[in-house]
Amino acid sequence: NVLNIHSDAGVQFYNDRVYVINRLGQDNILVLNPEDLGKPERQFSVGNGTNPQAIAFVSDSKAYVTRYESTHLLIVNPATGDSLGSVDLSGFADSDGVPEMFQMAIWQEQLYVLCQRLDRNNGFAPTDRSEVAVVDMNTDALKDMDANEAGVQGIVLVLKNPAGAVQVQDRFYLSCVGSFSDVGDGGIEVLNLAENTSEVVVGGTELGGNPGALAVGANQKGYVVVSDVTFANAVKP
Repeated sequence: NVLNIHSDAGVQFYNDRVYVINRLGQDNILVLNPEDLGKPERQFSVGNGTNPQAIAFVSDSKAYVTRYESTHLLIVNPATGDSLGSVDLSGFADSDGVPEMFQMAIWQEQLYVLCQRLDRNNGFAPTDRSEVAVVDMNTDALKDMDANEAGVQGIVLVLKNPAGAVQVQDRFYLSCVGSFSDVGDGGIEVLNLAENTSEVVVGGTELGGNPGALAVGANQKGYVVVSDVTFANAVKP
């Protein structure tokens, strides 16, 4: 108990620094030195009311921040907290106008941004699809992943509503809930970042519930928290 943080927070580690993501209601990022976690080195805002979810690092001086209440992916200098611009993801929103950007992965020169695309006007229910927006990190421009469709397209996931995500090298493992009222429409989906393809490796029916938090090791063995119809949780390999 060395530091008070927001009651809704996440944490990531990069190059000997701990980054605490204070989400909705605080909307900032704390930077800590592990040698003295009780004394923050800096704290910077990501925009009032934007609800940051994750930070993905390109270098010591460039990172991306997903913001759940915003249409724009923030680009920051994590060493100073200064804004370096943003990427407009409004084209990935559903009818409520917000894409619900969530977790990210980096592979080679590309940034992959999970967009849950949930219907805020219907209790955050899944819409027609969840999608992955792809950003060229050299230009900070969106990449079109489907030349056969008009406009800029992402990678459409097989499942909907990714709630957990872990990257291991060129694989992006996603635990997708689908609808919380249907334990059979979710599962574990794996995005191959080298080929930009995706497949479902285990379904919600086989898991016996809705998958949530996910952990995957280098040997491709993973564990997932599964919530059954009574909302009892179990950790399953």
